Amino acid sequence: MFTETVCPYRQKIHTCVPIFLIFFLVIPKLSHAIGINLEGRTSFDGIPSGVIRDLEVSNKVVYVAAENGVFEVIGHESEKLDFNTSNHATGVISDIQLNGTDLWVVEYGVGVFKVNLENKNSQQVFSDREWSSSIWTMAMTSSHLYFSVIDDVIAVDRTTGQSTSLNSKLESFKLNGTYSLFANNHNAYVASNKGYLSIEGALDNLQEFKLSSKLPLLSNATFIKVIDDELYIGGPQGVYILGSNERFVPTEGISGTYIQDVVKGEDGVISGFRRSPFTARR
Repeated sequence: MFTETVCPYRQKIHTCVPIFLIFFLVIPKLSHAIGINLEGRTSFDGIPSGVIRDLEVSNKVVYVAAENGVFEVIGHESEKLDFNTSNHATGVISDIQLNGTDLWVVEYGVGVFKVNLENKNSQQVFSDREWSSSIWTMAMTSSHLYFSVIDDVIAVDRTTGQSTSLNSKLESFKLNGTYSLFANNHNAYVASNKGYLSIEGALDNLQEFKLSSKLPLLSNATFIKVIDDELYIGGPQGVYILGSNERFVPTEGISGTYIQDVVKGEDGVISGFRRSPFTARR
């Protein structure tokens, strides 16, 4: 990274929201951000949690995706959810998504499950698709489900069930190392090693951006998210914030780590989380 390139961005840091970097202690910061105290919790329902990979929050209920299961946490009480009831195979619980009364659970190496939180009934979905056991993370809009299979993203039309490979629609690069997806009701975003995608509504409105031309200070994109109408894209070198005031916040001096998540707390402070790629992804 050249000094003459980085210095202008350093000057912009003072006008940005502060970004604090932490290592491995993700739960205390997330607890502060969502206003629910999980600090010090290393087990749920009497079961050691292991590595915690994701959280979803609904009012005062927290759903924790951990190495040793998915847990529903209310105050000091917790219950392990039995979602994989029909498949004896086991894998890595890599992602959860809350959608109304349904909790979607991604178990890498096995498939995707949908749990009805009102009656706790679960079902495995898309088990007939050859890519279902290769899903690492997912996101959803009102029209599509998006499933990352690490070196591609599969978009599934929620009405017809038709699936489309996003790689088949790209021209300037192909997706690989795709561990981060984000979606709101209408739009979806994909971070990848060589660039990122923005999908506004229909798949016909897909835009692809190469890092080398759009975000030159990132060697690859490991994180993507929209916060307050601004697009955050993170990687080993720091975070780009794309909005009315585009800026870059570098994270220098620590090798072998990358931005994994960004959370906005109740006080408006943005916290960035960095993890080793081997402990965070594998």
